[in-house]
Order: sequence, then structure tokens, then C-alpha cells
Amino acid sequence: MLHKILSTIERQSKIVLILFGFVTILLLLPPLFMDPPGQASMDPSGKVFDLQKKIGDHFSPRTHIQTAVLEAKDGDALTAKVLSELFSNEKKLIEADNNGELTPKGLNKDSFLYVYFNPTTQTEVRGLSSIAVVIDKVLRSHPKLNVTLEKATDEQVKYAVHTILTSSKSEIVENVISVNSTSEQREVLGEKIDWWISPAIFITTFSDNGKLGGGVYQVGISSEPSVLNKEIFDRKVQELLRGEQKTYKLWGIAIDVNLESEEEGIKSGTYITFTVIAALAIMGVALRSYWAIALTGIGLGVLIIWLKGISILLGIKGGLVNDMIVPIAMISFGVDFAVHTIRRIQQNQLKHSINRFAFTSGMAGISGALLLAYLSNDIAFLANASSKIESVIYFGVAATIAITSAFIVLGIIVPLGFTIIASKYPVDIDRSKKGQIINLVSGICVAIGTGSSIILMIAVNHLVGALMLLIIGLLSMSRPFISMPKKGTELLENEVNQINTPEESSSNKFVQIVTKLTEYRIVTLSLFAFVTVFFTWNALKLEPSFNVEDFFDPDSDLVTGLDKTDIHLGERGGEPGTIFIEGKLDNPEVIVDIKRLLSKLSENKSVGKNSDGTPAVFEPHLVT
Repeated sequence: MLHKILSTIERQSKIVLILFGFVTILLLLPPLFMDPPGQASMDPSGKVFDLQKKIGDHFSPRTHIQTAVLEAKDGDALTAKVLSELFSNEKKLIEADNNGELTPKGLNKDSFLYVYFNPTTQTEVRGLSSIAVVIDKVLRSHPKLNVTLEKATDEQVKYAVHTILTSSKSEIVENVISVNSTSEQREVLGEKIDWWISPAIFITTFSDNGKLGGGVYQVGISSEPSVLNKEIFDRKVQELLRGEQKTYKLWGIAIDVNLESEEEGIKSGTYITFTVIAALAIMGVALRSYWAIALTGIGLGVLIIWLKGISILLGIKGGLVNDMIVPIAMISFGVDFAVHTIRRIQQNQLKHSINRFAFTSGMAGISGALLLAYLSNDIAFLANASSKIESVIYFGVAATIAITSAFIVLGIIVPLGFTIIASKYPVDIDRSKKGQIINLVSGICVAIGTGSSIILMIAVNHLVGALMLLIIGLLSMSRPFISMPKKGTELLENEVNQINTPEESSSNKFVQIVTKLTEYRIVTLSLFAFVTVFFTWNALKLEPSFNVEDFFDPDSDLVTGLDKTDIHLGERGGEPGTIFIEGKLDNPEVIVDIKRLLSKLSENKSVGKNSDGTPAVFEPHLVT
């Protein structure tokens, strides 16, 4: 039956190729005229995440909070130069907000900084909780100082810091300076004060959550417009607070996970281009055929069209995993299919008529193994659909579509096209220097061109990438008209043997090595058993971890900001906990239960353990 199917495909090759082209054109349309399904969530399902959604539906906070860490270049953030530069940038931030310059794209031009009353300072605050503002007020109001922050000296600033720390409002400074802060006794303005040195300080910005889209902001991969709006807004705030960064460096703390993911995904897309070029180069070396490179390169580009078109039609959500990992898997498996099938066709061209049934006779010997490999790969990827994480589910489905497409396009269509074109236009028989150079340059251009068109389709513009692929395809087909060998299409069998069949020297050496290993069975088995035990022992020592550096560029602002937070916040920080209570609050028993719960929380100062086994300190700050 398999032989009959292959024979039918070869006899009706024109119809098959026309149908293939028609399907490709149809699958090009969905990305152009349909909205993408969105980004898949990386959060697992379960009670915790269901509860988070319920809290978001019922309680939308008034403010969206962004925190930034500022680190002084000279090692002390509590100096006149550092605080003056920060104070100046904060004024620019407020001015830009008044002019609507912080408005994310797609929202109406507006002011977003939240105005609130600070009970500690007994003043109205415009969106910022900053030590620079407080010190400026102390400098202006203190009778011994009477100076603005812009004109103050380091001694005057240190005196103001000491004044705040020895007052009832000391937490204003205590909560925002680094845990690595130090102090020493010095005499300033005729008094002995604590001269504080802090390598870093924290600045908090409050914005109107409702204007930015509402909902509960969570740090994670999301396609929600409100989440993206807040990240864009936070980046603009970060840019203004940074300013020229003459005396300090500043990082927002986990403010742009989605934007950073998108940008790193686009950057890593370059590796897809290199993957295509490297794969085609290996194919060229192995098969020594220009047509193998050209047709496989075009086939890889068509695979991206198929993947995007089918994914949108089936509503498969995207994300960093689907957009980057799936294409690489598809390229690797697709090239594997093409190499095996074309290689077998080349071998069978030696045994049968060059133009007659080369495809059927070649594919018949390998199609069974190819089909089993395809099905086993599909089953492996489809197993991911049993996951409870949305992004993993869609990855499994998308990878299955990709492997199926690769099997059809590079396992059947490309070999069919190779059989027809290579027999009619045998450019590989031209062994002159000129012909070899033309084939080499043409193959390199095709590899680079198809690789570039693929990354354009994935990361930039689908239509532009598809048009580039079409141009590359047309140009690659023009190779037969450049320095065609005078012999035409009549190939001698010995010429085919030399051109279409790679030298077997390297293959023979490999066979000899394998044969030798089988002769020394005990030594071979013992060696591999030892290696397996060694790596198994080391594998058992691995510990699960969830470091942000494993997912993002270690040098990115996102990772750097979190690292600086660990250094300067230390164990002083913590994680907020929310208790969601459902019940009729007019029922006295419910009120009594809530009071009892709050009382127990207030009494318990130490609950659970840290990762190092030490008791975890619990200090409740209850909002009732």
C-alpha cells in the first residue's frame, strides 16, 4: 500500500506540487487577516491561581506600585550630589506626567501618578515616596540648615538624615536605605551626629491602577493589555528617574517581564537564522547537491508559513517557548527528514533509470522508518498536552503541528521536487572551477536568504518574510540558466555516481570503528556501563532551582535589578500574604471568626522555615 501511495504521488507529481502551493498560499492568509490568539500563560492551574483570579475580579487596588533600587557610583547614596540628581529627575517625572508623556500607547493621554495623603509626613504626595523629597523638606525647614537640596553640602545632608533617624519618623529613612548601611560618629554644625553611609536607596512610585487598566498586577508572562500597559508605564518612569545617571545607577525591580521576554526573544531569533544556515551547510557537505540546499531552504521557510497559519486557525496561543523553541525543533527534524530521503533517492538513481521512479524506489526503502520516527516524535511532543500549564500544553500541540508539517513538506514534497528538478536540470555535474564556485556561492546565498526570511516571518513581519522567501525561491530556480553544462540533461551513470553519491571514505571509517567495538564486547559494555553509572551518580546530586538567570539574560536590567535588591534589601523584605474570606459579614459568627483569625496572626511571630532550615519570621501588618 505504501508503495502504491508513493507511486501515485510520483505519477501525479504536478498535481501534488500545485496542491501544495495552493495550501501554502491559503495558510499565508490567517496571520495577515486574523488576530493572533494571544500569549499563553506560564502559570500552572490550581487553587492558588484560581484564588488569585478571584481576588483580581473582586478587588482591584487603587494604586499600581513600582519600586526601584538606586546604587551610588561612589558607594554612598546619602550625599548631596546623588540626592540632588535624583530630586531633579523626580521633578522631571512629575512634569512629564502632567503633560501626559507617560501615557502608554493605546490609552488616552492623561496623568497617571497617584495623589495620596502620607500619614507619616502629614503631607499630600504626588506619586512618589522618595527620601530625596523628605530630606529637601528638612533642609528647608530646619533652623540650622535653611537650604535647598540643590545647594546643600554633604554635611548638611548628613545632618538632615540624622535628624530624621532620631525622630518619630525614622522609618522614612530606615525602610529605604540598604541593609549594608554603616554609621560613625562625627561632629557636624557643632553637634555629634551619626554619619550614615548607604550604598543604595529604594524609591517607590504610585500610579492610578484604574487608569492603567485595573486588575491585580502579577509578575509573570501575560497577554493582558493592562499588564503590558503597566510595564510600558513603568519603563517610562524608570527612564525619567535614571536621567543621565551621572552619580548613580537605577533599576526598576521586576517591572518588565513581558517586554524583556519579547525583546530577548527577538534577539535570540538570530540563532534561528544561524541554525538554518548551519543545517543547510551540513546538508550541502553531506549530499553535495545545490538542489538539496535550495529546495530544503525553501521548504524550511514554507514550514514557518504552515506553522503560523495552522496555529492561528486552531487558536494556539503563542509565547517565548512557542515562537522560538518550536521553529528550531521543526528545522532540526525537517532537515533530518530531507537528508535521509534525498540521500536514499540519490543512491537509487544509480540502480534505476535516472528519470523514472527514482522517487518511489528511493522512498520505499526508507518511508517505513521515516513514518515510525515521525509518529514517535509526535507522541512525545503531544504528551506535553497533559500538563496543567497553559504554555506547555500549547507547546506540545504546536510542536506536533510542526513535526507533522516537517514530515509532509521536507519528508515528501521536497524529495519529490528534488527528483524532478535534479533530473531535468543537473547543475551538480558541472565540475569545472567556475561551476563549483557558482554552486557554492548560490548555496550560501540561498542558506542566508532563507534563514533571514524565516526570522523576518517569526519576529518582524510575516508578509515581508514571505515575500523575501518568494524572491529567494525564484532566484534559486534561476541557477540552471547560469553556466549550465553543455551535456544538457543526459547524465552518464559514472558521473551520477561521482556527483550524487558522496565519498564513502568517512562512512567506511565509521563502520570500521563500530565493527571493532563489537569485537571487544566485554570492554565496550563495561566502558559504557561505567560512564552511565558515573553520570547517574552526578545526576542524583542535581537540585531543583528556579533562578531568574536561567530564563533571562544575566546582564539585563530585569536580572540586575533583582540581584541589587537581594544585596541591598536582604532579609528585611518579605512576601505579602492575602487571606480571602467569603461569607455574610452581617452574620455575627463570621465577624467573631475573623477577629479570632487576626488575633492568632498577630500572636504568631515565627511560622515555617526558610530554605536554609532557619525559622521564618512572620511580622503581620494587618489591613482590616
